[in-house]
Amino acid sequence: MRLLPLVGALAVRETVAAFIESKHIARIKWPNDVLVDNMKIAGVLVEGPESTKNPACVLGVGINANVQVNQLPPDLRWPATSLLQIREAPVERQALLDTLLDALALWISSWRSNPDRIAPALAAHCMTLGRRVRVSPPGQPTWLGQASSLDGAGRLLVRDDHNTWRKVEAGDVEPADESTPSPSS
Repeated sequence: MRLLPLVGALAVRETVAAFIESKHIARIKWPNDVLVDNMKIAGVLVEGPESTKNPACVLGVGINANVQVNQLPPDLRWPATSLLQIREAPVERQALLDTLLDALALWISSWRSNPDRIAPALAAHCMTLGRRVRVSPPGQPTWLGQASSLDGAGRLLVRDDHNTWRKVEAGDVEPADESTPSPSS
């Protein structure tokens, strides 16, 4: 199940890219947000069972389609965008849904047949890699480092400011301002 958020992000990125001009670039902010021109347009969440007895889970997808950014709650307005804003025209929601469902079917099939393909595919579209980042793991102190790559399980590999490699499985990972002092680890 660890790769499912990445599978969802790949399908959503592909869907968004199908509805925008090539001058705009749809990228993934690890692990599951989709941004266009550095503004969030979509997100993916996965909810799964507490036990492994029933491996079923729910994949939630949100794509800002025909919404004006000023209609979003104030805390979500920046850096958000929508297909309407980018295209300067509404998108037909059924076409968007059909494209998303087709992309999800293809990426889920790929995941099932060749799970080793998912992390490299995400890395090819991941805007987080190669950047200095601020990592806030759940229940742990925030730290800074350089995002380098993804391992086969989709974890983000980051070299922290103490030159130690860390595998990030969950948490908030945001671009770090170079002038930001390093928080204590």
